[in-house]
Amino acid sequence: FYNSVANSMPDPSLHIERREEHNRIKYLLYQVAHLYEPSASAVLDLACGRGGDLMKIMNTFPAASYTGCDTAKDALKELNRRAQEIGMPAKTVHADAASMPLGNAVYNVVSMNFAIHYFCDSEERLNSLMRQVSAAMPHGGVFVGTCLNYRLLQHAQPQDGVHPIAGMDLASIGDHPWGNAYRYTLPGLVDCDEYAVHMPSVARVAHSHNLNLVLFRGFNGFLHSFGQSPACPSKNRLYSVFAFLKTKHI
Repeated sequence: FYNSVANSMPDPSLHIERREEHNRIKYLLYQVAHLYEPSASAVLDLACGRGGDLMKIMNTFPAASYTGCDTAKDALKELNRRAQEIGMPAKTVHADAASMPLGNAVYNVVSMNFAIHYFCDSEERLNSLMRQVSAAMPHGGVFVGTCLNYRLLQHAQPQDGVHPIAGMDLASIGDHPWGNAYRYTLPGLVDCDEYAVHMPSVARVAHSHNLNLVLFRGFNGFLHSFGQSPACPSKNRLYSVFAFLKTKHI
């Protein structure tokens, strides 16, 4: 699906209020990462897509190298085009985020925006992702991202683009945190199956890889914490930011 989007770019005005709001929130989230790693020398952008966060990362970490990883090869081509256009050196890797070959590379900051839901179909899959994220970072590194808030997902309306799939059970998600599938649609941008991100269970798995949850907050509250007012609070209400810090001992 994301290859098709990359090959047929949507109208720039499509969902513009939502996109501008999300860009503002992600920029602030990279500021949070900067507080933990102010002299970051390398940033890894998992599920990077077409490179929508290139400018945010370049402005926040101007001295850092950039590596983007995604399974959509055509999206990576668009990322490389954008990076060249803004004069930003960028390396891209066509791979799954949970199995990207790391070699000897070390990244102070790892990000994954609007994609961790693809790794919550099973505990084994999420475990592979968190193992990979931890292996990519030194102690003190930070992993940041955005996701749907599992607490509010069960109250989503069809106009929110969330369409439950048979078997999804959010009422007892604490007992069955994995594989709670729904279809998410945002015309022109997203039309894919996703899985509820039960953050307590995600944090437990992350904890086993020395990743400590230090931030989990809704978009609107996150904006307010910076003294900013949400531009589209109703569209923000289902979403949260997160940050994990890698420590030696938790």
